[in-house]
Amino acid sequence: MKALFLICLVLAVSACGEPIRLRSTDIREKKVEAPPTPPGPIIDYFPPPPSYRYVRVTDLSGELDGTNAGADIDAIVLQKADGRDLYAETLIAFQPGSQATIEDWDPKAMLGPPDSVTDIYSAYPACDADAGFVSLGGDGFLLVEMPDFIEVGDFVVVVEVGNCDSGNGAQLVAETVEIAVSSEVDPDAVEGKYWVTLGRGEGPFLGLSVTSLP
Repeated sequence: MKALFLICLVLAVSACGEPIRLRSTDIREKKVEAPPTPPGPIIDYFPPPPSYRYVRVTDLSGELDGTNAGADIDAIVLQKADGRDLYAETLIAFQPGSQATIEDWDPKAMLGPPDSVTDIYSAYPACDADAGFVSLGGDGFLLVEMPDFIEVGDFVVVVEVGNCDSGNGAQLVAETVEIAVSSEVDPDAVEGKYWVTLGRGEGPFLGLSVTSLP
């Protein structure tokens, strides 16, 4: 009997000496949640995109001699995508050519509809060399404001007295100009915040499309 008791005691001690292993499911880690992030400021105002209204025409002909030297600008037209034709109505700045004489020149003569080249959509239009236009003198420029915004899909047209029939059998030579548009302009420095060059070409009808604007 004593031997049996000792055997049971040994077995009990052996069982008690084994480490107690807990299943992973018995241990639940307590997760510490971060405090919620406070909401940021609500921005409900976004500045409007630039509004392009200004057109600059620069004479690239280099023709410096003569009374009407250089490109002869008759009108500047904004052809809207909806079919309207709008004409420059406000002159912002005019810089004649470096060697030009402008005593009798009136840059405002090119405002409004064309006076010299009236049938601008003709393949070979007639023109009046004595009607209202302004010569840029070979390397001058003029800057005008259009009556509506210039938008993608519009055309900016410069009517230049050239490649047209003056009525006395003489064909007037067309001169090359460059067209650029702007959203802001400083009349003193004649420099805009955004200038986009549309391209260059010659008259009598130079129409350049507005394909993109910043």
